Amino acid sequence: MKVTFSFLYNRKKKLNNRGEAAIEIRAYYNGKNKIISTKTYVTPHQWDNEKRIVNHPNQIHLNLHLQKQIDDLERLQTDHFLRDKIFNLKILTELLNGKDKIAFTTFIKNELDCNSSICKRTKLTHQNTLNKLIELQSPIQFNEINYDLIQRFDYFLRAKGLAINTIDSHHKNLIIYIHLAVKKGLFEDKNNPYMYFKRTKEKIQKEALTECDIEALEKLEFHPLERHLEIIRDMFLFSCYTGLRISDVLRLNSDYIFQNGEGWVIDNMKSKKVKKDIYLPLEKLFPNEDGISKPISIIEKYYTNDKKPFFNKLSEAYINRRLKEIAQLAHIDKRVTFHIGRNTFATTLAQKIPTPLLQKLLQHSDIQTTMVYVNLSKVMIKEGLDNVSW
Repeated sequence: MKVTFSFLYNRKKKLNNRGEAAIEIRAYYNGKNKIISTKTYVTPHQWDNEKRIVNHPNQIHLNLHLQKQIDDLERLQTDHFLRDKIFNLKILTELLNGKDKIAFTTFIKNELDCNSSICKRTKLTHQNTLNKLIELQSPIQFNEINYDLIQRFDYFLRAKGLAINTIDSHHKNLIIYIHLAVKKGLFEDKNNPYMYFKRTKEKIQKEALTECDIEALEKLEFHPLERHLEIIRDMFLFSCYTGLRISDVLRLNSDYIFQNGEGWVIDNMKSKKVKKDIYLPLEKLFPNEDGISKPISIIEKYYTNDKKPFFNKLSEAYINRRLKEIAQLAHIDKRVTFHIGRNTFATTLAQKIPTPLLQKLLQHSDIQTTMVYVNLSKVMIKEGLDNVSW
């Protein structure tokens, strides 16, 4: 939707001492108006309300002057939209106030509003970072992005008692939008304060389930009234067997899981988070004692050919609450969340397949991310051997 511009005359229904009223420009966008002064006044009989032009002895000059103001606004809108793909009344106001570039905080908000490619969860974390930044200072202009601002932001987050890694996530989000602003010509890369600011991050050991934990979950039996727990248990086990994220498990339907010449496969699917292709030949993953693939056994319980998701659309928070109950039923003394299923898949395969193949299965861009699971797998092997009674 574009901002439209039109002339208004005597909006306040009041004449000045000379019997004149103002000609103004109305900028209209999405049900809202912004009034812009043209600094031009004429008497009522000098204004043609039907043609929206001046009928005045000096009408040629005045009408050209007025039309040029609208032409300038139209050009401003076109140039800005071609550069940033968005234009609204707030941006117009900032530009008219003499700011040749929008505020950094407004830039982030606009990107969040118009970027439909990032998932809901990521958008929420980025919005949270923006909220914290606005709480520190609003607005923040691009020329105010410096080392002092980043340091103040860091102190501000620490004073709120946030965890070290949570603070680092906020810095990481800011870096994303600084780099984006550089790409769009709104900020110079040489002025990026993160070239000098040292971020702090604590190393956290990823947790995964053991084969005994998985077996305990597999053996659980549920009462018919606990059907919701059985479904969530199966969703979680499917992640343990395939490495799929919760956002992808919840999208599974007959478009993405089907039988071909290779048997059951997951194909024609892109990861919702990283937008990378997912291909999994399920026949080759985690066979049971009878040689039947465990993930296939789960899918056959829920498979329908109507293109509807196999699993109910549940929130991640709800699923994780129920997983806590399920872990207690299985006597698993760990904080089980859905993401641990992906960790379990990765650590189980880390010592069985080449690392580049594991990287491909996990849709990792950087093999160093995959190496975390290789190292975790080694730690679990050592810990397991420590518990052996020789």
